[in-house]
Amino acid sequence: MISLPAIFAAWETLVTLVIIAWTVLRKFNGSLFEIALPEPPMAQLLFRTMICGVWAIGLLYLVLSVITTIRSRA
Repeated sequence: MISLPAIFAAWETLVTLVIIAWTVLRKFNGSLFEIALPEPPMAQLLFRTMICGVWAIGLLYLVLSVITTIRSRA
């Protein structure tokens, strides 16, 4: 089984990469590189998907940490 610190580190890395990518896209939107943000409905869908993914991973981390704590005390 994957250790809980490894799950948390992966979650933290994922969130950091998403924030960096979104910031870069917003900075260069319509600039020399012709990087354009998605249309507003698509941007909202991507944002909601990212938030749901972060919440799901966080909830999974919480559940696994509770199970591990219960097992270690038994």
